[in-house]
Amino acid sequence: MQKVRIEYWADGPASETPPGHWCLFAQAISRKDGHGLDTDTKLFFALANAELDASIAAWNAERRWDYARPITAVRTRRAGQLILAWGGPYKGTRLIRGESYLPYQPATSLTPPFPEYVSGHSTFSAAGARVLRTFTGSDLFGASVTIPRGSSRIEPGAVPALPMLLTWPTFTTALDEAGNSRRQGGIHFLDADLGGRGLGDAVGANTLAKARTYFDGSRVSSQVDEIPVVLAASAQTATAKVRNCRLAPASSPSTVAAMARRRTSPKLLHEDVRPGSGAGSVGLVRYTCPSVLCTKEVACELASASSATGSPSTGLSRPGWRPHPAGRRVQSTGPRSPRPGVSAT
Repeated sequence: MQKVRIEYWADGPASETPPGHWCLFAQAISRKDGHGLDTDTKLFFALANAELDASIAAWNAERRWDYARPITAVRTRRAGQLILAWGGPYKGTRLIRGESYLPYQPATSLTPPFPEYVSGHSTFSAAGARVLRTFTGSDLFGASVTIPRGSSRIEPGAVPALPMLLTWPTFTTALDEAGNSRRQGGIHFLDADLGGRGLGDAVGANTLAKARTYFDGSRVSSQVDEIPVVLAASAQTATAKVRNCRLAPASSPSTVAAMARRRTSPKLLHEDVRPGSGAGSVGLVRYTCPSVLCTKEVACELASASSATGSPSTGLSRPGWRPHPAGRRVQSTGPRSPRPGVSAT
């Protein structure tokens, strides 16, 4: 079953690709629900733009972190050691030397030719799942696909031994299977999968909110947010301004700390802080978040009304994200057979 799922979700060269995979799912939803042109226009507008934004966010992270793939990590860290792993086509799981490790992938495309963190598949899938789940108003999917006997590109004739039915009762089930498949196939580590899922979900939510402004003329409130802040003890005025906003906790009584739980990497702009009534009161701070990444605590220095002109910092910190073993990446390409049709019930 794992081998079938790995190959089904691979979406490698000459295929519909990972973002296109979720467009296939949207087509199945459209057929099942009997969409008209108006509904499909909105659905695919939102979905395709979410997948585009997911690619930008994912490759921004990959360029930033430049992590090694499992094939490099295993061959480097386990060189000269025996490991229990897939031995190659038709050889099953066996003891092999670490420097001979192979992911369960076609020989023509052993690993993608770009950094490992975050998982593009997980980012695309989470973005697609968020859009489809929100657009349809439910997580229920009910789709399935039958994989023909012996149709494997890696072990043709042997995998699967019998026709195999893959089913996804929910969009979340499909998302989980897509993310897991890249770990099982030796393409990603756990944190790349989970990090990609969180990133993709944020992208999907933000893109769909923006798309709706074109559908109904509304405004996306997250573009300029007002968030609660507590004035530091030194602040005694009824109104104040802030400057030099940064991604950091409040570090002295001369700051205004704003716990900004946002799915974006803030490009912070100094704006008015409007407190309730003096020190310790709760007010609002306005700032702009035009891009898509993490959530952090925000701190801004207090400034007088005439001097709130500091240059905002745009630095980004992700505690807990650790690099994988450095090493060489493997470039590869290869054709792919057509995908079996997906049906939703």
